[in-house]
Amino acid sequence: MRETRNEITSRIQALELQYRSLLQEKNTVDEEARSIRAQIDNAKLRRVETGEYSDIGWWRRANDALKHKGRESQRLQTKIAEIKQQIRAANRELNDMTREYPQGSRLVLLQMASALEAGRVIEAKAYLTALDALWPAWRELADGTGTSSK
Repeated sequence: MRETRNEITSRIQALELQYRSLLQEKNTVDEEARSIRAQIDNAKLRRVETGEYSDIGWWRRANDALKHKGRESQRLQTKIAEIKQQIRAANRELNDMTREYPQGSRLVLLQMASALEAGRVIEAKAYLTALDALWPAWRELADGTGTSSK
């Protein structure tokens, strides 16, 4: 069974919430990486100015932490891209759903008019029945309620 318009909208909202959360987390990780990079740059500057080297253990830990933050940032960026792709797909699905029913109803109306012009009343009644079947879908599109499926 197909998702309703409300279900797709709810899914999009949940994905956007997850997207914002991941983006905020990535910004935090990137800020921490910038802080570590600034500390390393200050240590290099201090070595040039005074000739004094930083503790080798600190240097290794700082560089390892910087690499770790870089990998974490990449991992988060990959997740963010996946979420954005899911949001785009859900939006496309929602747009397709919005376009789909009116186009189908126009086709049925044209076929019904053609049948009436040709004097085929029974065939025209069949098309009218098809339009009645499309009505719940129209209602769902109009107010976002209902559980009709295509």
